Amino acid sequence: MRVRRAKTTTLVELELEHDEAELLVMLTHQLAELLSQPGDLARERLLPSAYPDDAEAAREFRRFTESELVERKLRNAGDVVASLEAWPVVELNQPTALAWLTTLTDIRIVLATHLGIETDDDEGDASTDEGAITRDVYDWLGGVQGSLVWAVDR
Repeated sequence: MRVRRAKTTTLVELELEHDEAELLVMLTHQLAELLSQPGDLARERLLPSAYPDDAEAAREFRRFTESELVERKLRNAGDVVASLEAWPVVELNQPTALAWLTTLTDIRIVLATHLGIETDDDEGDASTDEGAITRDVYDWLGGVQGSLVWAVDR
């Protein structure tokens, strides 16, 4: 994937390989599916408690905010998938670039949960073939995210 600052009114251009676009679509769909499944540990990390030491206040806060937060995350994911329809060169404006950054963060949180990564110092469990692949995807998404931040910030 190549990420560059656009020379037109578009903010950023992403040039993707076919496999990269397919992987991003698949991961984004999986994220959307996960958001509709209460009780999953990765979902809990995507929607953390506002009051970890007060269960009643946390339930009340979640009651008023969770559905809107999930809807926003689903909209962002939908914007990513919709923008990928322009493959191989995807042009992002400011709102779509922010949707990408948010969705990439959410996907990386899910992957980190599956790998057992909780802090920056954790390597995660990549001892199996599946774990190693997940770690490679996690690292690749971090590179994509960093390149996108760099292009947006310029």
